[in-house]
Amino acid sequence: MKKGIVLTSLTALLFIAACNKKSVVENEYLNDTPTLPATPDNYQGRFESVVHFQASLNNDLATLGRVLFYDRKLSANNTVSCGSCHEQSKAFADGKQFSSGLALMKTPRNTPAICNAEMQSHYFWDGRVDNLKDMVTKPIENHIEMGVADLGMIVNKLSAVDYYKPLIKKVFGDEQVTKERIALGLQEFVKSIVSFETKNDKMFSMQDFTLEERVGRQLFMTSLPCASCHNNDNALNGWKGSQFANIGLEETYTDKGAVDVIGPGTEGFFKIPSLKNIALTAPYMHDGRFKTLEEVIDFYTQNVTPHAQLSGNLMTGSWTGGGGIIVGPFNPGGDDPIAAKMAEVKSNFGKSFGEPLRFELSEYQKKCLVAYLKTFTDKEMITNPMYADPFRK
Repeated sequence: MKKGIVLTSLTALLFIAACNKKSVVENEYLNDTPTLPATPDNYQGRFESVVHFQASLNNDLATLGRVLFYDRKLSANNTVSCGSCHEQSKAFADGKQFSSGLALMKTPRNTPAICNAEMQSHYFWDGRVDNLKDMVTKPIENHIEMGVADLGMIVNKLSAVDYYKPLIKKVFGDEQVTKERIALGLQEFVKSIVSFETKNDKMFSMQDFTLEERVGRQLFMTSLPCASCHNNDNALNGWKGSQFANIGLEETYTDKGAVDVIGPGTEGFFKIPSLKNIALTAPYMHDGRFKTLEEVIDFYTQNVTPHAQLSGNLMTGSWTGGGGIIVGPFNPGGDDPIAAKMAEVKSNFGKSFGEPLRFELSEYQKKCLVAYLKTFTDKEMITNPMYADPFRK
């Protein structure tokens, strides 16, 4: 018994030492204070470039939010920030199936990417929060993620940090730190993270889509039901809305998803994520089960699980193709070389209602779909200094 206690204690000490070592290594790359431009970045100008956004945005408030977003002082033990799980280079996801939070505890769901948050009406995989200002403080208060039991603790901590005083005074006229001001700052920065410069965004004025990208788009928009859920410039159904779907990942869901938000009979419904920067945000799904886009395509075309709550657009008898309008150089026919490459997609369309759709895609067609999904990548968003960690050396 004593030997077991000794070994358990030793394991705990080694774990703590590993955590401390990890923190020391990471902190070697961090400044104690943020480095910010003399003139605030023009968040408002970039935000206005997304034509649908009507809301205003304050550059000084977004700057405050940027510092808060990357400041590890917002966690209980000063080791985790919002940016720890939302990395700019990964489109504000983190490339892990489950993220490491406080004391390296793992989150129960995959970290969603951040992009065009103002276009959405619900947040988190289960849609449990319907207000962006309320959403941004939830990870801070989560016992696994940042571990702060009461935001009042953060107010007291940040009140003693000198670099917040001028940032807050510039926005609010005084130096007082409050829960409301923390939430407003984080909301403004998250709201400012917008994408509008992808190749797909410019498709109506650009003629340089490759043949593979054009074939992929045709498959996405007409031959497959992809556009039934991903159908606007954010590749997310609806303006200022969020759609949920049961895509047949399981026969029985341990994680019930959005059932508490949408209501009874919606087991396994999860929020449909944006496809913006989708090539950068692997692994995929709420539990990060798919490592690559190819695995996702294989799932949707052959492996959707029968489920009583399966969304209709993934069932036979309820969808017959044609998820969107093809214009300009993407219209097959005539002398367009796409016509020679767009073989008919075979499926079980004709079978009775209720069976999951099954598509027979060639390896070339799968390659084309991946090529098209990569046109949603916004290189400007993932490299723009206004979104970068100001504490990095």
